[in-house]
Amino acid sequence: MDDVREVTAQLLADKPRLTDELPEVLAVDEQHSSWTFDDIPVDSGTFGELVSRGVVEKTGSGYRLADRQAVQAALTGETIEEDTASEGRDFEVGFDFSRPTVERDVAVAFGGVLVLVLVFRMFSIQSVFQNGDIVLLANDPYFYRYWLQRLPRAPEARSHSPRVSRAASR
Repeated sequence: MDDVREVTAQLLADKPRLTDELPEVLAVDEQHSSWTFDDIPVDSGTFGELVSRGVVEKTGSGYRLADRQAVQAALTGETIEEDTASEGRDFEVGFDFSRPTVERDVAVAFGGVLVLVLVFRMFSIQSVFQNGDIVLLANDPYFYRYWLQRLPRAPEARSHSPRVSRAASR
């Protein structure tokens, strides 16, 4: 990545103190595949500038140099040839589509539950549908129709129902 080398060279020209700090960042990057801000000897402002300019990139578990060879070349003042630049970090072009993985035991249990529900519904479908109509009593597991018919007639239900004033009903 020639642009990482150029950006690093520009940063070194703007901030000469990075000439001492960047080799240490390079050493930490060579030792670890990813590292945190606490592992390197730069202040937060410089670190933020390294990240914002693309010299350091964020990974899932921390940070790493975008191109180690380009940073090394910027420190030594060398130029990078095209074939050397491609030997840096491997970047894939395009999208990575991956299917979600499902554990086999979970899939089998879920399929078994669906089959069980289907079997129960097959045996009770004749009680629910009769002559093309849905019969409410056969499909009433909570006695909804029973309570709908009986509750208004119950004497204790009348004592708990809200009273409507005569003025409001006129």
